[in-house]
Amino acid sequence: MSMLRLKLIVFFFISATTIVFGQDAFDQELQPEPLKKLLKFNIINPSIEWQIPNSDRNLVAINIGVGYQVSYPSLTESFQSGGVFLLTPFLDVQNRVYINREKLGIKRKVTSNNSGAFITSRFLIRGKEIESTVVRTSNIDMAFGLGYGFQKSKKRINFAFTICPYLYFDSKGNFGFFPFIPEFGIGYNLD
Repeated sequence: MSMLRLKLIVFFFISATTIVFGQDAFDQELQPEPLKKLLKFNIINPSIEWQIPNSDRNLVAINIGVGYQVSYPSLTESFQSGGVFLLTPFLDVQNRVYINREKLGIKRKVTSNNSGAFITSRFLIRGKEIESTVVRTSNIDMAFGLGYGFQKSKKRINFAFTICPYLYFDSKGNFGFFPFIPEFGIGYNLD
C-alpha cells in the first residue's frame, strides 16, 4: 500500500467520523436564538412595545404610544397647507411570523432580541389628535393590514421597518384603502 493511499484513507476516515459524530454539535451552533419576551421603548413615535412569543416562529407585538402620522385620504374632511399630518395616541397590535431566522443562524447573523424578517398582520387604532393639520371625519380611526417587516438589534438598540397596505375605517362608517404605509422605528431594548 502506498503512502499516498494510506493518507487518503486516514483523511476520509477522519472526515467521515467528523461528519457523523460532529454534526449535532455543528447544528447546535447554527440554531437561531429563540424568540423571547421583549420590552422596548421606541424613540421615533414614542411608545412602549411588548413582544410576546407564542411559538418558535411567531410572536405578538403590542405597541402603545403617541405618534406623528399621516391622515388617511377618505377620513379627512379638510386640511391646511403643508401636509396632512397629525399627532395622535395609538394602539398597534401585530401578529408576526418570522420567515428567515434559521437562514440567519446558518449564516451566523444576529438573531438576538427577536431579530429577523417577518410577515405581519396588523391592527392599528388611533385616537383623538393632539395636534393636527387636518380635520378628520371622526376622532377614532382603525386600520388593518398584512405586510412585511424586519427587526434588527445591536446590543440594546433596535431598528425596525414594516410596510403594509391598509384597509382603514372610522367609527362613522367611512373607509378606504391605502396601497402601502412604511413605518420606521428606532428603539431601546429595556429587557
